[in-house]
Amino acid sequence: MTEYNKLTDKLINQIERTFGAETVIYNDKFALEPFGKDEGAEFFALPELVFTPQDESNIKEILEIALKNKVPLTVRGGGTGVTGAAVPIFGGIVLNMQKLNKILDIDKKNFCVETQVGVINKVLQDAVEKEGLFYPPDPNSLDNCTIGGNIATCAGGPRAVKYGITRNYVYNINAIFPNGAISNYGGRYEKTATGYNLTHLLIGSEGTLAIFYRAVLKLLPYPNKVIDLLAPFKSFEDASNAIPKILAKNLQISVCEFIDNRAIKYSEKFLNSKFQYSDEAAAQLLIQVDGFDEEEVEKISERCAELLLEFNALDVFIASDKKNKEKLWGMRRNLRDALKHIGKDKLGEDVTVPRSRISELLIGARKIGKLHKINVVSYGHTGDGNVHINVVKDDLSDEDWQLRKRLAINDILDLAIKLDGTISGEHGIGLAKKKFLFKRLSNAEINIMKQIKKTVDPSNILNPGKIFDF
Repeated sequence: MTEYNKLTDKLINQIERTFGAETVIYNDKFALEPFGKDEGAEFFALPELVFTPQDESNIKEILEIALKNKVPLTVRGGGTGVTGAAVPIFGGIVLNMQKLNKILDIDKKNFCVETQVGVINKVLQDAVEKEGLFYPPDPNSLDNCTIGGNIATCAGGPRAVKYGITRNYVYNINAIFPNGAISNYGGRYEKTATGYNLTHLLIGSEGTLAIFYRAVLKLLPYPNKVIDLLAPFKSFEDASNAIPKILAKNLQISVCEFIDNRAIKYSEKFLNSKFQYSDEAAAQLLIQVDGFDEEEVEKISERCAELLLEFNALDVFIASDKKNKEKLWGMRRNLRDALKHIGKDKLGEDVTVPRSRISELLIGARKIGKLHKINVVSYGHTGDGNVHINVVKDDLSDEDWQLRKRLAINDILDLAIKLDGTISGEHGIGLAKKKFLFKRLSNAEINIMKQIKKTVDPSNILNPGKIFDF
């Protein structure tokens, strides 16, 4: 295990003099605390200092200081992750990237945008939409998460079934490696076969290999017609079995979300609002169709509705107006908070399996909950095989909760792997899942990853302790 130095008063004063008092937080536990955790709330570690770069040139300077003094450096975006990937478990410096929040150029000719990494996902989406363009990746935390954090975890979202995930939209990352080398591998183009793809290496690396400061992202024309469909099912099994059947029809739907009715009940209490079919249905599917031809989008939506009824949906509610759309997505976007607050505590896994095995995963997770006598609640992007399976505390004692959640989570991860899947689709490994990495990867694969880390960061300065121990 790497040993690190603590920040001395002399070094803190040097950083403050070099960059200005407004760039640093230290010796203030209340101000430092928010930077010691993420949305997962399972891990906490207080940083010794938070440094907020005011421009890109500050990044190289603070990295040099960290390296010279052997102080760990943890990069942080919006803090919306759930695996502890931005938690500074060795103290040191947290590099808060939120001031690097400029959209530098919306390039309509090349259908791309150049942006600093501290820009909020939704801010970028809104900006390009005004130009008739579309950035599809839409994580659940899009109102707060940053582009840099999305790239670091290879974030997904509901629209992944049609449009793909963050990896599919990153043309280039400007980043600095610990040895001072700058990565500028890509450009304002998609195709490149020029040696090892450094851009793809950095995507999903969780801040362990380099510090990102700007990116070029692919854009699409904005689809001007969008229709949402909500289909309740009396049977949990019918809802889960309908997913691969709908996808097999190749209707090019943009969203296919599964929502366990248990999750909807939590959301109703959390939002103090009643949702359609919540008393009659065991589960619901939220489907979205989009495109450029209004008549064609309506035709596909009607065909989807017919198929859903054929596959035993109780009804199909079609939302094409803004008010009804916002209500449906308000419920979906608040599910994590609803489970966490109304359920008193929760632990979620974002496992992924082939789409053909979604029903086996959902039904199997329910059985695991019954086996360990713990509430299992599922929702997520079933259109691309990525499901958020949560265990919820409810009224369990603290002792029972700690024991049963560990047993259930272990079995859920094993189930995903048994179904030819993986242990994380979009949240990453961070701290929460590194003890399970061996379940999905061989020792040889993990050792290759460690060798890459050792090559680019031999001092283990960047985000140490994440993904694997080194």
